[in-house]
Amino acid sequence: KISSGWTGGNSADTVGPKISGIAISGISTTTSTLKFNTNENAVYEIMYGTTTSYGTTSTKTTVFAKSHTFSFTGLTANTNYHYQIKAYDMAGNSTLSADGNFTTVQQDNTGPVISAIAVSAVTHNGATIYWTTNEASTSEVSYGTTNAYGSLSSDLTLMTLHSRVLTGLDSATQYHFKIKSTDGAANVSESSDATF
Repeated sequence: KISSGWTGGNSADTVGPKISGIAISGISTTTSTLKFNTNENAVYEIMYGTTTSYGTTSTKTTVFAKSHTFSFTGLTANTNYHYQIKAYDMAGNSTLSADGNFTTVQQDNTGPVISAIAVSAVTHNGATIYWTTNEASTSEVSYGTTNAYGSLSSDLTLMTLHSRVLTGLDSATQYHFKIKSTDGAANVSESSDATF
């Protein structure tokens, strides 16, 4: 009898998944999003922290896939974070990525700076108030015949170039007004009282 000598070989998977396309996006004061790919279906866990010792490890995912998204939450503003990906294939082989890092956005605690206040297009019953802010914010003008005001014209759209048209005013009358702008982080700035 002649034997071929072929034993079928060994097809066992002993190589961990290759990690690629690592990208961080959507960075805010307390969150960010990590996306990456693997060359084979895999689950993963993320180690992260403020040093390369990490300190926090996410729960390992349970759904095998090649495209992956992880959301960092509960972070501290204006802080540098390190992270490392550990991916596992269906045979249990694992691969570690290189260390990566990102810095969260600084918390905005300052109201917008109001400047270039101007009154224009004054008629017998109306006027337009203009101003600018150094960051996108709302447009509000309180106005009336005293500095108690009593009337409000507002636009809650965030912008840096502002104007509010005041109508229905009394002829030959002095009006007081005050500007208020609120930025996207809810910081508020107000101008001092002015008249026209």
